Amino acid sequence: MFLPIVRSAIWLLTEETRSRLRTCHNPRCHLFFYDRTRSATRQWCCLKCMDRARSRRRYKQVKEHESMQ
Repeated sequence: MFLPIVRSAIWLLTEETRSRLRTCHNPRCHLFFYDRTRSATRQWCCLKCMDRARSRRRYKQVKEHESMQ
């Protein structure tokens, strides 16, 4: 049952492309992901995580702008 997970973990840790193993840029997310994009610039583990982080940032900007007025 855990054999495929263990094999994948060993492969990730021994491959030359370890630099593509990343953490999500959402401060509230603690997941790791393997960046398979051609340019190796992926920052988020999933689209939901990206949307939540951007929404939180936008909400904070709006609140700061309102407090300055």
